[in-house]
Amino acid sequence: MFLFILYWLTRIVNISQLPIFNDEAFFISAIRRILADPASNLFINFTDGKEPLFFWVYTLPVKFSPDALLGIRLFSAVLGFLGLVYTQKLAKKFSVDQNLAGLVYVFSPFLLFYNRIGMQETLLTFLLIAATYYLVRSQKILAGVFMGLALLTKTSALAYLIPLLFFKRNKVSVIIAVLMFVPIIWGYGSVMTHNQGYFGLISPNEMFINFKMAVRWLWEYQGIMGVMGVMLPPVWLEILGAKIFFPRYFLFVMPILVIVVAKLLRPLRWLMILLIPNIILCGQIIWDVKTATLPYIEKYQYVESWAAGYGIKETAQFLKSQNIKEIITEDVMITKNGLEYYYPELKINSYSDQEEGTFVFKKSHEIANALKLNKVYNSFDVAVYRSHFGSQ
Repeated sequence: MFLFILYWLTRIVNISQLPIFNDEAFFISAIRRILADPASNLFINFTDGKEPLFFWVYTLPVKFSPDALLGIRLFSAVLGFLGLVYTQKLAKKFSVDQNLAGLVYVFSPFLLFYNRIGMQETLLTFLLIAATYYLVRSQKILAGVFMGLALLTKTSALAYLIPLLFFKRNKVSVIIAVLMFVPIIWGYGSVMTHNQGYFGLISPNEMFINFKMAVRWLWEYQGIMGVMGVMLPPVWLEILGAKIFFPRYFLFVMPILVIVVAKLLRPLRWLMILLIPNIILCGQIIWDVKTATLPYIEKYQYVESWAAGYGIKETAQFLKSQNIKEIITEDVMITKNGLEYYYPELKINSYSDQEEGTFVFKKSHEIANALKLNKVYNSFDVAVYRSHFGSQ
């Protein structure tokens, strides 16, 4: 019980401190469209080259929560909790102390960070650890169902499933997973096209760079115990084929690494001291993520770069206070979908050589300068401009 309370405290305290992230804004926008018109938008995910299950599952928090962003983040925490339960069950199967495995899981900064935001990786991680558990228990049908669900969540599941099935052959589970996947394979052309930009044949030099980054990220997220994760086959598959590489691409190996670490710690309890840096980083993420010593690529994406939603809420509030009903923006997802989230009544148009109106820009101001627009409001890195014609 103490472990479960500890989990929820670490996951929900200050869960809203990060601004809305680029992908979260898109997910909420797409899911709202699914809810408004399921017949037309059930497969809206394919327009962005993404798999469908995440969008369907996350309709629950978007529909029933008064705040969609808070809802999807809390739902990720729920899925992270289910991942904790299955990690403990799998640990017990391998004769590893369940409580120790649970403690390592709770104080994994890598898992904690993603359990607190609305991204696909937390759902995928839960589905894959559940599939592993049922495969180890030789519950072939359930293993196949969770494998199929994982494939419908993100194609990167293959990096985990291929090594898993190599070590634990199971034709029945594979057949079930394929049968679940086949009915919507017609829409996967866009997913494959999207994935070609992220995964494929790369040079040995690129592989070496990926290797160095994976080691660095695991070290920065998980300390000395984390570096062992680079020995896991799914991480190597990502290293050998990732054209664009982010830490979240191998988040799904963390429950397995948790069990390995717990196995090593059990006979040498004094080694628990190695978890102290993880506990400190978890505290930083919870209380002030801006100062957290996260891998730079993570801080760049979620905290510092154009993809982070700083200023979007304030800009929406300003537009609403000025009774501005229509704007023109750059074609930037966080700006368009973020403003839509905070100001649903606002009509948003993408820039296409208009010379009049109210313009909102996120990552660059070149268009504003070219059109000689007047800045009327600025919030962090988001600025609102009005044309000389004052058409709004």
